[in-house]
Parts: sequence; structure tokens; C-alpha cells
Amino acid sequence: MSDLGRPPHFDGTNFPYWHVRMSCFLKAKCLGIWRVTKHEMNPIAQPNNPTKADEKELHLNAIAWNSIFESLSIEVFNRVYELKSAHEIWTTLIELHNSTSDVKEQKYSLIKEAFDSFQMLPDELANYMYSLLNVIVNELDAIAHHPIIKN
Repeated sequence: MSDLGRPPHFDGTNFPYWHVRMSCFLKAKCLGIWRVTKHEMNPIAQPNNPTKADEKELHLNAIAWNSIFESLSIEVFNRVYELKSAHEIWTTLIELHNSTSDVKEQKYSLIKEAFDSFQMLPDELANYMYSLLNVIVNELDAIAHHPIIKN
């Protein structure tokens, strides 16, 4: 595996551009890394006693997982960090950022409602509140740039 530098950055905007660039980045890193991202890892028969082939699968997934996480802004990362495989993260990002117009309109309504009712809680730190607000604003902005949505 050659050193390709840093993966392309994704801040929640211009998903199609990032998606193509990240696909190319993962393929160039190693076709096995791309395979576990796009199609999932081969099943691990005995997770407590992995074979050499199982260890290779787990390692490919770890590299893909790390590459994707390294590319994400904190706002996007916060939406997928709990997922357990590169494939889950990849498909979730596709679902979140490449939806149909009906889904985007529904998301816009929900996010706009969250924005309209947003307020700082009494025990909340300003940095945490600001981070949460940024996630809402970035999601709202990303969806608002969709041609179906009229501001």
C-alpha cells in the first residue's frame, strides 16, 4: 500500500464530489480496502480465534474505517462514529447525503424544526452548545442547497 497522503475532506457539502474522490482514494490505497467498504467484510467465523485471513479482513476494514473517519469534519463524524464497519459508515453516508427529493424535504422540515426550537440548556457548556448548533446549521445548509428546497 502506497502513501497517498490524506483522504479528501468532507464537511457535509458537495457529497457527489467527495463520494467519487473518496472511492478513488480507497481503491488506490488497496482494492481489498475498497471491497470491504463497498461490499462488507467476509464473515469472521470465530471472532475470538481469528485466522490469518480473518485478521487480514479486520485489518482492511480498520484501514478503510480510519481513512473515512480521517476525511470527515467533526459534524459529519458525529453522525456516524458509532457504526462498527467501514461498509456501514459508507452506506450511511450515502443514505444521509444522496437521498431522494421527498426525503430531503422531510429532512429539511425536521432539521428546520430542530433549529427553530434550539436553545442552550442550563448546565450545558457553550462549546458543546455551539457544536450541536453547528451540526444543525450545516445539515440545514446542505439540504437547503438542494434544487427542490425553496428558502
